[in-house]
Amino acid sequence: MFHVAPSPTSAEDTLGDRLTQAMKRAKLKNPEVAAAAGVHAVTVSRWRTDAQQPEERQLEAVVRLLNERGVAVSVSYLRYGPSSRGHEGSRVPAGNATPPAEAELPRRLELLALDFERAMVQADVDADFRRYARARLRDPELLEMYAGGHSDRAMTADEQLADYEDLIDELRGRLKRRLALLKKRGAK
Repeated sequence: MFHVAPSPTSAEDTLGDRLTQAMKRAKLKNPEVAAAAGVHAVTVSRWRTDAQQPEERQLEAVVRLLNERGVAVSVSYLRYGPSSRGHEGSRVPAGNATPPAEAELPRRLELLALDFERAMVQADVDADFRRYARARLRDPELLEMYAGGHSDRAMTADEQLADYEDLIDELRGRLKRRLALLKKRGAK
């Protein structure tokens, strides 16, 4: 299945750009990535030029290979780009295929947000609601609270994760109500 990528607007703005950079950092060639993803090397070349988009399972295999080679990336990073607080695409010290623990929490929250955004796109949710949800998930006051700026005690990683999951559940509820209302209006 072929998926056409949006036109690039800046360096490393596309999946192909991010994949190419990650492969360079990992010193990987198209045939190695192709073998991991179960595709032909020409297909990897198409991914790198944004002529074709990989399926999720293929991208997951590529991410595993990149992480094994010491380049810390995720499927969300390759698909959607760097987060404002993430540590994606960085080189991990040899023998340590995971990012340092202090980088894990922001990345976990960012991956939750990106997964929710991906689900909205796949469900063909209108752009207005996607902008609203994106703004809520990246609210500077919310991020400051997670960093410990709003209380005497910083939240633990588990508290932050639970709080962020609650926010996503709230947004899912709002989305469900919005879709029901739009469906009802369309039926009239």
